[in-house]
Amino acid sequence: MADQKIQAALGKLKLGASRDELARAMGDAWEEPTDKGNVSLKRYKEGALGPEYLVMADITTDHRIGRLGFYGVFSETIDVLGLALGTAAAQVFDNLPPCRLEDTGSSPEHGPEAWRCDLGNGAIALAMIRNDQHAEMERLGPF
Repeated sequence: MADQKIQAALGKLKLGASRDELARAMGDAWEEPTDKGNVSLKRYKEGALGPEYLVMADITTDHRIGRLGFYGVFSETIDVLGLALGTAAAQVFDNLPPCRLEDTGSSPEHGPEAWRCDLGNGAIALAMIRNDQHAEMERLGPF
């Protein structure tokens, strides 16, 4: 249950939110940013080779969130930009501003499709679609 609360709190964060807001959302999982300003939260399932889910943030020099990424399998409670990860691809595009397919250099068999969505004021979202489902989301500044 604690993980679902952390996931829900992280999903509500906005670009430009303070480092302190990110720390509160992460709770006991908070660790100080690296010297490059990176913060991450990884959760593993017992016996898994990689993380079940990963949240990554970049903290700007003025202690704000400049990038926030969600990757992996999240509970149904997480809501990123008004979308639950795992939502059918068709619903993703109904709820986001116009998006365009980004060339990531990989085919759908080898990675997700990346859709770039303009959020205004120079901010963008990258919605990753894998197996016709919303699999990952990144929000990038400026804010």
